[in-house]
Amino acid sequence: LRGFKSPAPIRPSASWHAQLRGRCCCRCAAASRALQLLPPPLPAVGGLRHLCQGVGRMSWALALGVTAITATVIAGAEDKIYVYKLPGRCSFEDFEPWELRRQQDRNPPALPIHQQIVNSGYVTDDPAQATIFYVPVPIILYDGSMSCNAHSSLVPAYRRREFFELDGTSASLPGDVRLSGSRLRASSVLVWFRAEAAKWEQPSPKRMRVIETGGRFDLGLVNGCATLLRAGRTTCARPEAPEWVAWRCSTGLGPDLSDGRWHNLAASHDGHGLWHLFADGDDVGHWQDDDGDGSDDAATAVSAAGACEGSGEPGDEVWQLLGEATELQVFGAKLGESQLQSVPGGMFTAEAPCFRLVRDAVEASPWLQRNQGWDHFVVIGGIDYPMCFRANQPNEEEDYALEHAWPSFKHFSVVHLGARAELCAAYAHLSNLESCKRRMFRMITVPPLLQDESFDCREMQKHVQAEQPIRIAYRGLAYGLMIERMAVKNTMSLNPFMALQRTGRIRLEFTNWTYELVDHGTCRAGFAMEGLCSWKSIGRKSRAKLAWRRAHSMRTRSLQLWASSETCLVMPGDGGYELRLYSMINLGCVPVIIYTAGITLPKVPFASQLPWHDFAIFWDLGHLRGAAKPDGTVNFRAATEQMLNQLLSLDPDVLARKRAALVKHGPKLGWSLRRSCEAPEAPGAEPPPQTTALDLLVRELAARARNPTVDDSTRHYWKLPLTSIYASLDEDLSASGCPNGFPFCQRSSNLSMGDLCRALADDLDWRCPVGCTQVRGPPYCFGTAAASTSHAAKVAAGFLPCRAAPTCKQVLPEEADMSFNGFPKPPRRPKIVLLSFSDRPALRTATWQSLQRFCDARPGRYQLELYTEALLDERDFHPAWNKLAMIKRAFSMGELDAVVWVDDDVVITAPDGVDPIFDTIVTKLFANEDTYALASQEWVDSKLAGADRKQAISTAIFALKRNRHSRGLIKQLFQIARRLAWPRQGRAWDQSALVHFLNTEQASSKGFELL
Repeated sequence: LRGFKSPAPIRPSASWHAQLRGRCCCRCAAASRALQLLPPPLPAVGGLRHLCQGVGRMSWALALGVTAITATVIAGAEDKIYVYKLPGRCSFEDFEPWELRRQQDRNPPALPIHQQIVNSGYVTDDPAQATIFYVPVPIILYDGSMSCNAHSSLVPAYRRREFFELDGTSASLPGDVRLSGSRLRASSVLVWFRAEAAKWEQPSPKRMRVIETGGRFDLGLVNGCATLLRAGRTTCARPEAPEWVAWRCSTGLGPDLSDGRWHNLAASHDGHGLWHLFADGDDVGHWQDDDGDGSDDAATAVSAAGACEGSGEPGDEVWQLLGEATELQVFGAKLGESQLQSVPGGMFTAEAPCFRLVRDAVEASPWLQRNQGWDHFVVIGGIDYPMCFRANQPNEEEDYALEHAWPSFKHFSVVHLGARAELCAAYAHLSNLESCKRRMFRMITVPPLLQDESFDCREMQKHVQAEQPIRIAYRGLAYGLMIERMAVKNTMSLNPFMALQRTGRIRLEFTNWTYELVDHGTCRAGFAMEGLCSWKSIGRKSRAKLAWRRAHSMRTRSLQLWASSETCLVMPGDGGYELRLYSMINLGCVPVIIYTAGITLPKVPFASQLPWHDFAIFWDLGHLRGAAKPDGTVNFRAATEQMLNQLLSLDPDVLARKRAALVKHGPKLGWSLRRSCEAPEAPGAEPPPQTTALDLLVRELAARARNPTVDDSTRHYWKLPLTSIYASLDEDLSASGCPNGFPFCQRSSNLSMGDLCRALADDLDWRCPVGCTQVRGPPYCFGTAAASTSHAAKVAAGFLPCRAAPTCKQVLPEEADMSFNGFPKPPRRPKIVLLSFSDRPALRTATWQSLQRFCDARPGRYQLELYTEALLDERDFHPAWNKLAMIKRAFSMGELDAVVWVDDDVVITAPDGVDPIFDTIVTKLFANEDTYALASQEWVDSKLAGADRKQAISTAIFALKRNRHSRGLIKQLFQIARRLAWPRQGRAWDQSALVHFLNTEQASSKGFELL
């Protein structure tokens, strides 16, 4: 195996296969057969331990049916990881995935990265052989700075911090401390406990008392779920629990607080009979004690566990609780959920027992003392460290709660996914504030492990070779604080770029911010109708659960956009994870990483190991380049216009070179083991293994462990892609011999003058060709010599005017092809969405299959969206009105060229045949400038069967193109319906409103065509 070193190679012999099998435990026959493929010479006997680990990884790959590869250690044979064995069931594997996601919410999780590390061939069981040490604790769960120390001043009336045993009895409060008693009316209590074993002697329900409060209620468990127990009795208070808690308890999926792990149990009482119950930081139920006499007759809600029945008789026992507890606290006030989570000793603090146990175990290890922790690391995933987010300012000292609780932790490396912490450095605090250096340079940015994004070089090669008719693409939010996004959005209002946007050469889709503000109460009925926020937000109930479908639809649209684009913009947001960067690379789109020096900075993984400038373009909007105002500030409009024009004038050979480099280096951002696309070392041999993100991570961790105190300049190049930024600044992207941003090369008729490079925008300065020296006097551009040398001296020395190489090419701005009324013209494809909604399961089973086949037979032509949940409130609108609401939402959520509605009672009889929908849209809707809507005409009986037939309109198949008249049509149809009270009374549907519109609004209906 390549990469393994040994002091002395073992001599090949006939029995070497037997020697190998005797030392390796092969878990499947496939692995045993794979050993026949390993050629001699073997490593020394002492090195077989490493080989066995490689075989273990290989057998896992074979068991899954993937190509087997040897465990080549890309980062070097000497780099090994020792994974600490943590006490108290406090490792990643001991937590449920939903527990680890709670604080990360929708951010990329840390668990997949952890699994890649601990299952890799880098792991060794011998710490003496390790170069780096991994502490596999989800340490971010215990960062008490989450609330920015807002609750640190809360002082408990009683606190018991030490660990104490629960030997069959519950934890009791002292006699002078009572909940809901005369001394503490409004009160709260919390405790950490671990139920080691429970003596179940009777059938379910199984009840255990955890805290005896001395009041009317005790805190306990029923079948592992949190509940309130009557003091001195066995009956439960039956708290009214949220639906998700009740479901998880009743199905046995958790939260089981009697599983032997450490759990946090808390309760608060407002002094007026209202109890709130919390388990592991989550509100799991509340109960109103209305009767005041100790009975629970007034409680009508069902228990969270569904098993709180109890007679209350002496034989109906509460079973013994064995285990241990710590941090038993009582507060003389009602505390909310966030307060109970972040008070000292709360759920998400460094006083949590798991953090204390892990800290003590690692501190007792001799391997921590070997290098004072510089060779140790943890994984936090997609979240900030410290969790207290102070926007663009450095953290205060008290924010480093983990380091205060564990001083050695300040030397640990922190593996993360590029969170906001780096913004501090961008705001120029880095030079003089240790806090900024402290949180930036400790963090190692790694790519996330995303579903369906394998970074396989063969798949990426297919994407690169596929048709990509869009030159520049972007999709994402844009609001005032995102200066780069707003600069691009505002520049797109210029006529040349608007025309290119209409024709599909540029696709910049800035989604609105509305749906992100639901949690803050910002929602209106119009937004709810469009599915951008929930009806519940405005006090209305709806059964529709649109959040997941909306997010899924938006991501699908983004992936389709990037797969169809040559270059994709990556601009800073407010999250910092830059997930779109990895999706773009995986789909073969060249990323254009935009930032503003002094305000934001590019956040890419492995900046010192990957040649990012080979497959990406860096663009600093804050660089003077020529877009400077007289006062020295940056003209963002001019700088953005300059950037867009440069991307529109990319040379095809330059673009092909970057895409080839993308296929070469992009797969290194993936985590899975696979073969590379590089040529094999010998004819007939397999291609070498692909370098992965894990290899690069180990290499960077090992380098930092060996050089813990490097100077700031070295750390800059470690963390920031400065080499790639400088290379991009002078890169000739247009093959005109001119630097980035100035693609137009101008050669004077006076041969004594040097060539000049100009930008394709007004009010910009000029530059010299690549490799030339710029001066302010004739000949303006010299091939060599310092700018301070006098002109006469240069002439005397024989310096000649500089010429662009290989040729001085005049690159002109790209103009939009408006011959098709501003819609995409082949080979660029229009963006057409096919929509359908159905609340009739039997009918859609018969019809939607043909619609799916119709779209599958024409890949890339349509985006099919099928909905079974109504968008409108059924109390106000008949289901048929969802047609207009969903069409309106489709236009709101993306830059579409046309939306086609198909009713759920429409069957396509020849889905694999001709496509009349597309042909009609292209020849009638797009080709005719004034036409904005298409519908079908049909003949219906006027009154009775056999009577004369009349012509009528049908919106069973209904098409609208991107046009202000289309949006106005939908608005007017809803206005007509409300004015005539049709929706609420159910008298007529959308089709009747359309007929009314065509009969009364003649001026606006000219663009409506019946087929």
